[in-house]
Amino acid sequence: NEGDVVGTVTDITSARTDIFTVEDQNKKIMRFPFLNDLVKKVDVEKKEIIVDKKRLSEVCCYED
Repeated sequence: NEGDVVGTVTDITSARTDIFTVEDQNKKIMRFPFLNDLVKKVDVEKKEIIVDKKRLSEVCCYED
């Protein structure tokens, strides 16, 4: 297993870098940028984005 499920991508916003909006299992919304040291793998067929969990905790923002 390469990573844990953190949620479902619900939106991608294009800015200087793409910003992913993800809804987690508790229906909380988080956003994080597409960074090379964060996103480890994108599998289009499986509809998965594998991220570095430690780096994710450093850069993601949760909606209140």
